[in-house]
Amino acid sequence: MSKISRKELAGAVLSLLDAGKSPAVVAQQIAEYLVAERRTTELTALMREVENLRFERSGVLEAEVSSAHELTPALQQEIKDLFQAKHTLLDYTQDAELIGGMRVRTIEQQLDISVEHKLNQLKHANEGA
Repeated sequence: MSKISRKELAGAVLSLLDAGKSPAVVAQQIAEYLVAERRTTELTALMREVENLRFERSGVLEAEVSSAHELTPALQQEIKDLFQAKHTLLDYTQDAELIGGMRVRTIEQQLDISVEHKLNQLKHANEGA
């Protein structure tokens, strides 16, 4: 029996979700398949492939946002406007470890405008001087 490609698995995930299957049920089925096929190390790559395929099919872009403080609706809209997608979904997490600023990650891009990142940039710039 031939191995099912990651892209085919991602397509199956989206088809099940589009058919109205519960995300929890789909997650359980995929987890069982990956364990049975000894492919658990592919989970992160599979999830990226699902995000990619979803964007290709429907223009929906998912962005993970971490910030030190709660985001205002205006700031959420500014983040969405950064990306040229039909629709952008923000998965927001308030991270107490961030002093200030935020981090945004999509399937293709990462934006780090945290205070920690800026301090590290200054540190590296001073080391070279």
